[in-house]
Amino acid sequence: HSSLKGPALLEPALQLFYITQHKFLELIFIWQYSYSRKYEIVDIRQKKESKMQRSGILSSDYAPEARFIEDYDKLTEKLNAIRVLGGKIVLTSGSFDLAHIGHSRYLREARMRGDFLVVGVESDERIKDRKGPSRPIVPQDERIESLTHLRYVDLVTLKNKGDAEWLLIKTVRPDTLVISERTGYDKEKQAKMLEFCGEVVNLKSQAETSTSARLREMQIEVLDPAIVSLEATISKLKKLRGDSK
Repeated sequence: HSSLKGPALLEPALQLFYITQHKFLELIFIWQYSYSRKYEIVDIRQKKESKMQRSGILSSDYAPEARFIEDYDKLTEKLNAIRVLGGKIVLTSGSFDLAHIGHSRYLREARMRGDFLVVGVESDERIKDRKGPSRPIVPQDERIESLTHLRYVDLVTLKNKGDAEWLLIKTVRPDTLVISERTGYDKEKQAKMLEFCGEVVNLKSQAETSTSARLREMQIEVLDPAIVSLEATISKLKKLRGDSK
């Protein structure tokens, strides 16, 4: 039922995963969506070198190979499996360049809106096209892997330059679409988005800073001493030349 949250939603099967994730033997439930559109649970109990085996999107480890899905068809298959379980899917997206506390808070708030969070990450080319040649600071592979480390993120995918408008939204068709107030979507655009999702949640900024603001601060920290040093050098040169101006 969509009213349930977190592990309670996936009882009894997925509940066992959370109960056993810190035990010596880990019970991993991997949902597989086959080509014949049949779903099955694979119950894996395995011990290796006295360590827990951790794999798949439901593991307690970050599992970047499993949690990053670039192919939208494969992404759809995974999400169909989650829907069979009754999971409420949440979608959000962004560049997530030069991570700061606002990103983590934002993703937590997004995850609280449902049971399974999908994050669309803008590609390097898409960001360059939108923000200029000096961005992003962090390449997309690192930004993607960093997101898979966050406990609130279940799946990560990529938004490429040249994608049709709202392609990811139309693909995922989330129960809840979470957007940031900084994206500047007006009420008309948000109303159109409702054609492809259950609801649109507009989150306020979760921190006073932003990546752009952080970059400006870094530039100021670097440039100010350089400017002071340059002014001092110019002053000395003027004195040497006897120029009082």
